[in-house]
Amino acid sequence: MKVLITGGNGFLGKHVIKKLQISAHSFIAPTSKELNLLNIEKTIRFIQYYKPTSILHMAALCGGILANKNSPADFLRDNTQMGINIFEAARMANVEFVHSLGSICMFPKFCPTPFKEDDLWNGAAEETNFPYGQAKRTLLMLSNTYRSQYKIKGSFLMPVNLYGPHDHFDDLENSHVIPALINKFENARANNLPYVECWGTGEITREFLYAEDAAIAISHVVSSNFDSNLPINLGTGQQISIKQLANLIKKLTGYTGDIIFTGEVSNGQPTRQLDVSRAKKLLNWEASTSLEKGLKKSIEWYRSRKSQ
Repeated sequence: MKVLITGGNGFLGKHVIKKLQISAHSFIAPTSKELNLLNIEKTIRFIQYYKPTSILHMAALCGGILANKNSPADFLRDNTQMGINIFEAARMANVEFVHSLGSICMFPKFCPTPFKEDDLWNGAAEETNFPYGQAKRTLLMLSNTYRSQYKIKGSFLMPVNLYGPHDHFDDLENSHVIPALINKFENARANNLPYVECWGTGEITREFLYAEDAAIAISHVVSSNFDSNLPINLGTGQQISIKQLANLIKKLTGYTGDIIFTGEVSNGQPTRQLDVSRAKKLLNWEASTSLEKGLKKSIEWYRSRKSQ
């Protein structure tokens, strides 16, 4: 088996490659400079040259709620284009498997909780995340249609909000909520600041999955040549309000000041919690890292990196 991994040098990609190295599979994980997925001709030539038997497509333009708000066209265009180019190049090179990653942003804004995979198409995604979510919905359709017409096998996994070592902690405007909060509370603790400001109201709920747990599921589908036309949720099945999350990170970092929710910037989707029964049934996979344990590991990694 030879696997082409897109996005292998990113946050989640680093965890996935570590797992795949254990299974001793042959893989190539080009950087974006080595493989420009937005260029169809270069993508086709690259895949035809290396002739992978499988593609794991994880590359994406992604970011936090403000990044989605400020760059909606970029999120829709780039993510859609990359998906189209990957599947078309795979078809032309006779690649047998394409495994792709979706997102919780694909679900309707007012999806019943816990989110079931069969509810994906029962309404539009939340406005702020709509372009990114729509691009990921298109990626799912590419997976289904290229399976139907061109017999390309594979899988489509939908991780919930990920966090952990190697995440983007420093760009507060574009990072996701957990790395942004860790950065804020660590900075406030180190500089003895009286309070930490957080966006939104803190009332919305989110579900978080430790990146290493997601990597175990992803590496499994690649290593086993798993094949299914069903989208599969990856998560813990447990939600927490942003206010509770902020207070938990405050406690774990040892910060003693106040937390102020400013109300600025949209809250986004009101609630997020996945039904993870399909992953357990089809992949025999469950998340094993508790949120508190994962946060402790993330804070330790952040501190070790800052001390270097």
